[in-house]
Amino acid sequence: MSEERLILAFDGWTAGLPHYARLVPALRARGYRLMLVHLGSWGHDMDQPVEEERDGVLVRDIRNYGRLSLGAILRQERPAALLFLSTRAFAHQAMIRHARQLDIPTLHLFHGIYCAAPPMMEEVNFEVSPWNDLRLYAGKLYRNMRHIMPRYLGALATTARGTSDWIEFARELKSRLTGGTGAALPSDVRTTAGCVYVKGDIAEMRQYHLPDDRIFAVGNPDFMQFGLQADDLGSRLGLPGNGEIVYIETGLLAYAIRFTSREDYTAHLDGIAAAIGRHGYRLAVKPHPASVRSGLSAAIAKAGYRVYDNTDFVDGLRAASGAMTEPSSAGAVPAMLGLPLFLISCGKLAGRGHGRLFTRYPGSIPVETIERLDGIGADIEKPIDPAAHRAWLDEFAEPLPASAMPDRVADILQGLDRGAIS
Repeated sequence: MSEERLILAFDGWTAGLPHYARLVPALRARGYRLMLVHLGSWGHDMDQPVEEERDGVLVRDIRNYGRLSLGAILRQERPAALLFLSTRAFAHQAMIRHARQLDIPTLHLFHGIYCAAPPMMEEVNFEVSPWNDLRLYAGKLYRNMRHIMPRYLGALATTARGTSDWIEFARELKSRLTGGTGAALPSDVRTTAGCVYVKGDIAEMRQYHLPDDRIFAVGNPDFMQFGLQADDLGSRLGLPGNGEIVYIETGLLAYAIRFTSREDYTAHLDGIAAAIGRHGYRLAVKPHPASVRSGLSAAIAKAGYRVYDNTDFVDGLRAASGAMTEPSSAGAVPAMLGLPLFLISCGKLAGRGHGRLFTRYPGSIPVETIERLDGIGADIEKPIDPAAHRAWLDEFAEPLPASAMPDRVADILQGLDRGAIS
């Protein structure tokens, strides 16, 4: 039996491990093993072991390789392909440069639905103490100067095609140091191919300098965790519900965005619940995982709201009259069923907006003021055109079944290894 070939994932820390681990069975079936090399000991994930196996993935901290350069690591491991969840960090871009020089194919896998978020997602509207701010930037500066920039500059020195690469680097560095936004992404982010969850994100991946024939929609694995079935698609179009409106929350409090306390957030829900309650509807909540960990979910339940988790979320939607969502990819689930979907941008969420995933949904209702909910009854009764819903599904839910996502990604990695995608 031939030895398994290596797919090497590269990341700044271990938090993305679930996104890699779900690929293990599909890769193994095709004769590949998966290893994650991460930069945790450089400051992002300090307490990780040098090496361990987790969820079928061999996980190595960068310190396993001592003083080897990133290029030397690739020459030592000689993977069949390199896998990234992000290519914006200079360390990742250095690896892409070395891989290109060594003829190792690279794949950028989006790990969410990017078109769910509004363009230029802003944020933090709370005050940070100057001292904490200084400590934050000092830590980043230290990590970059000690570890990352020497390795990136080393990669640039050995792989640059000419002065244009150095000019582009200077432009990107200036943009980052001055907080610039909106500039075109540097060519260093370009991998051999890219994978997006849904077709609607192909436009997002184009920004990474990839042509359409090297961008592949592979399905949204997040749907798998909710138990969504093929016959759920469009199943609620035109059907009455039980008067419940399911609010999909995005964990803003956990990141100190817009809200300052659990009481602050429950007051936000109370205002919405009162507004729809005047018209005979009641509010339930699907919290973000970060809100479960932080205790907000328990506080919401204590305040008297029904709380759904991943296991009963779709069951609740199958009976509900509608849903409300902050800009969360989980908000795609009620839309897949064909429910009216209220896009919450009122109160403390004023001006936050939603991405194309939501604004193109034919059953979406923007809620920019709490008074807009006075028309909730008419909004829920307004029919959604089945043909328009099918077209939306094709752009923002396909390909299905979502359970085949790991196999689709594994096929693409195998195609890269064999030169079928180049």
